Amino acid sequence: DENVQLNWRSGETNRRLFGIRVTENFFNEIQARVAVGRTIQPGDLDAVVVSDRFWKTHLNGDVNALGQTMILDGEIHHVIGILPPDHRTLVGLGFAPELYVPVRNEAARVSLYGRIPAGATVDDMRLRVTAVCSQLDKIYPDPHMTWTREINFSRISGVERLMGNNRAF
Repeated sequence: DENVQLNWRSGETNRRLFGIRVTENFFNEIQARVAVGRTIQPGDLDAVVVSDRFWKTHLNGDVNALGQTMILDGEIHHVIGILPPDHRTLVGLGFAPELYVPVRNEAARVSLYGRIPAGATVDDMRLRVTAVCSQLDKIYPDPHMTWTREINFSRISGVERLMGNNRAF
């Protein structure tokens, strides 16, 4: 995922909103569910999942908001899901962004989150991720960005609330 500021045009009004660009498997990986609608899936390039607060504040808590068009940064998106009131994200110390939109191109910068399997350590995962990033460096050579140089591991505290008993790095 990657934090973004999005401009939302609603009629003659423009608002700056906080969102996160996510991959199509983001919600499944953090085991998050929507209260209404569905999460972002493969091919959903114009989708948006909204927070419960955004839905109640800006979409009047109307279930018919599903399918509604939103213009974000000049591009049309469609509301496909509404998150439950207690949803929090992995970034920002547990606050809830207003919107979740899909990553739209391969060059987008993303943050990776993962769960450590039982019996594995953070060092085990660092080695595995470094090997994958080394392969990405070979496939997508870029003099300005090296995947292996960009690796930063952080343990996320309190993630058990979001993911049950799975450990996260």
